[in-house]
Parts: sequence; C-alpha cells; structure tokens
Amino acid sequence: PMSWKDKLKQYSQKGELWITIIFVIAILAVVNFLSYQVFARWDLTQNNRHSISSASIETVQELEDVVNVKVYLSDNLPNRYIKLRRNIRDTLNEYKAYSDGKMKVEFIHPEKELDNPQRKLRMLGIPQIQFNVMKKGSYKVARGYMGMAVQYKDNNEAIPVVKNTADLEYKITMAIKKATQGRL
Repeated sequence: PMSWKDKLKQYSQKGELWITIIFVIAILAVVNFLSYQVFARWDLTQNNRHSISSASIETVQELEDVVNVKVYLSDNLPNRYIKLRRNIRDTLNEYKAYSDGKMKVEFIHPEKELDNPQRKLRMLGIPQIQFNVMKKGSYKVARGYMGMAVQYKDNNEAIPVVKNTADLEYKITMAIKKATQGRL
C-alpha cells in the first residue's frame, strides 16, 4: 500500500506535468500570435536572388492606392525563356509581400485570354515580337509577347519587353514610380 506521502508526491508530479504542458502551449500560442504581427522575410539563396532592394520595398510600402501589374507572356516562347515566367513571378511576389495588399499581379496569356491581343497590347505599349523557335528539327519564326503593364488609377506604364530578369527590379520600380507620380 502507498503511504499518503507517496500519493501526495505522485499527484504533485502529475500536476507539474500538466503545468509544464500548459506552459508550453501558452508559449506556442504567444509565438504564433507574434508571428502574424511581425512580418519578416529571409532570402537564403546565393546573392539574395529573390530579394528586392530597400528602395523598391520603400516604393511599394508608400503606395496610396492599388497598383495592378499585368504580365503578358505568350505560351509559345522559346525554351530559353521557360524560367523567365517563374523568375518574374518570384520577383513580383516579393513586391506583393511588402505592398500590404496594394499590389495586384495578374499573368495573362495574350493569345488565349484577349480578343485582338495585338491591338490591345500595342495600345498599352507592348509590341508583338518575333523569335526563332525550334520545331521538328528546323527553326520557325514565331510571334508573341513578353511585356508587362503597370497600372495605377488612369496611368499606365509599360515594360515593353522582358527578356531577362537582370534589370527587371529596376524597370518595375521605375514603372511604379512613373505610374503613381506621373512622368518622371
């Protein structure tokens, strides 16, 4: 038979266990709450490939109203541009993350989603371009679009052709500034 001292000791150990469990749950709840209050992003890639500069962050954080960015990329782009769509999406996701909901991004397949894409995009300042595409062992000339439009209220700024992402951040930030502040 257990003595009353052993029973008391057993109950106090169980009580300590419950107190520890409640304490751990409370800590997790506080950490979870704080994680939603404090926004932080870390880019662990070499050369911070997926990070935008502080000037670009400041530009989107100061937006007074919604900026719409429409990316017009044709489906028939040559293989050398396959990663381009993902890199553009990654860069724009960084802008969106810092914009506090004031930047909307839409990817549009011009030939599928627009009536008369050549006319509509020419009016936005995005030309149809031609490029060589390898099909069945020979090169064919194809036409398509690789541009962006930054729209703010009644202002529109085009990035006519995006063939790489080397200076894409600069072009996007300048287009946002031009659209939001009038011509620079």
